[in-house]
Amino acid sequence: MTTKWSLGVIIGLPVTILICVLILVFIGYGVYLIRRDGAHEYGGWSIGLMATVGGTVCLIIAVVIAAVAFFPYKAEYHQWRPVNGTIAHISSRILGTSDSINQRFVVEFTDGRLRSCDDTRCALLHEGDWLALSCKRYWQYSGDSGYDCNYVEARRRQR
Repeated sequence: MTTKWSLGVIIGLPVTILICVLILVFIGYGVYLIRRDGAHEYGGWSIGLMATVGGTVCLIIAVVIAAVAFFPYKAEYHQWRPVNGTIAHISSRILGTSDSINQRFVVEFTDGRLRSCDDTRCALLHEGDWLALSCKRYWQYSGDSGYDCNYVEARRRQR
């Protein structure tokens, strides 16, 4: 297993860059219009000036949205990283929201790491089994950040 960037980074970052480049081209076209024919005015604003100011506002909005969307800025919050080991303890919790109920399994590895598993295959695991997960750090505003993990594979201990 290897570390993989999340889809938010793989898709979101190139789209954000493309949008910013298109806005910069729009701003450049506005500057070109201002330099070419600054005499064309409509209510005190030339078309080039409107394009430049409008493009600058759009660029600022796009950068702010991207900064908020990619927060926090550490890679561990945007990468799926391999986690594996022998299970010391496994338990489940029922989590309810306003419109659904989910079961989450809490896995404690022998080295003390705690990770979640939302896959029902984790229900069949026991202490001493080997488990491989792919985990991404999950940021919480008012608590300790945890991990969202996807099931990769497991090997049962000989009983």
